[in-house]
Amino acid sequence: MNVFSEDALVEASVISIIKEMWGAGFRHINGYTPEGDSQLNRSHQGEVVLTSELIPALRKINPGVSDDLIIEAVDYLTREQPEGSLANINRDIYFLLKDGYKTTYMDPNGVTVDLTVKFFDFAETKNNSFLCVSQMWIVGELYKRRPDIIIFVNGIPIYLFELKASHVKLVNAFTENIRDYKDTIPKLFWYNMGIILSNGMESKFGSLTSPYEFFNEWKKVDDESEETSTSLRTFLFGLCMHNRILDIFENFVLFNQSDNATKKILPRYFQYLGVNRAFKNVIRRKSLLGKLGVFWHTQGSGKSFSMVFLSQKVLRKIEGNFTFIIVTDRKDLDRQAYKNFASVGAVYESEVHADSIHNLKELLLSDHRQIFTTIQKFQDINKQPYFESCFPIQNI
Repeated sequence: MNVFSEDALVEASVISIIKEMWGAGFRHINGYTPEGDSQLNRSHQGEVVLTSELIPALRKINPGVSDDLIIEAVDYLTREQPEGSLANINRDIYFLLKDGYKTTYMDPNGVTVDLTVKFFDFAETKNNSFLCVSQMWIVGELYKRRPDIIIFVNGIPIYLFELKASHVKLVNAFTENIRDYKDTIPKLFWYNMGIILSNGMESKFGSLTSPYEFFNEWKKVDDESEETSTSLRTFLFGLCMHNRILDIFENFVLFNQSDNATKKILPRYFQYLGVNRAFKNVIRRKSLLGKLGVFWHTQGSGKSFSMVFLSQKVLRKIEGNFTFIIVTDRKDLDRQAYKNFASVGAVYESEVHADSIHNLKELLLSDHRQIFTTIQKFQDINKQPYFESCFPIQNI
């Protein structure tokens, strides 16, 4: 076994694997030296968004949009935030980054036109700019810090890596560094999607609101049929491929607003792989005759969040008026399922519960994005199964 004896060796290994993964498109800057720091083209070391990367990227993914509107979007993204919790700021900026900057302009005919400036091109991965930066100095209000590695997408700091030598307990990366960064250089976390901790032997992934015990390993890359692995290579290939970064950002980030606190939720590897396998089956639903498969979960493994991830991705990525039916076997679970969806802002109508067999059929024949019901309401009416009468297989 290759034993990492120094922090620098772990860092070099991470960069080497990312270089292998990104191939010819790999770009890396070491920001430790004045020469490396100058390559980042920042006006000062307090800047955490690389506008020299962001502005050209926005021009590329927003063809026809004027420079004035692009600069307006950049200024809005990088503006000072009102006082509030770090989690709430991160949530607000996340939705801005995902949905784009909404603005208006006057066309040559004097007509007001609505416009969205996109920060990422989720449809064409190659149109985005990816940059790996190590040892970048960041100056906060009182302190100066130097995170190990940051992955930027279009100049926006998406992943933060904190690395330790193999003989150092991984939890130290969280307790000694990540907690400190939140206090000393909080702006870095305004834009952050996920935090990666590694000592080369052990690697974990979590969000800015995750306690250490909620950081998780990523043990497979492409399919559940793979053997589980805790190697650094498996972990990085599972999380840091270009298309994987964008997919997780667009479709696998939730914010739970229950308990008077904002908690950011990221997927575990089996949720990510299972949801995407089900998603592919939704695309192939006609050839599969509507049979999308079974996605097994153990107790406490995040069934509700997997359902939210899948439904949100389908509604966002596939055209059509899909209806998702969330079925439980008890009334209390029915209420709990609705509460789980509502707590992450994933309900489109208030309390669409089927209160009887006939009401369920009425709801199925209507246009709803989600229906919450119990399984006993799925009984034949006049000896005709529900799904045959409501959703003839040829119309699926």
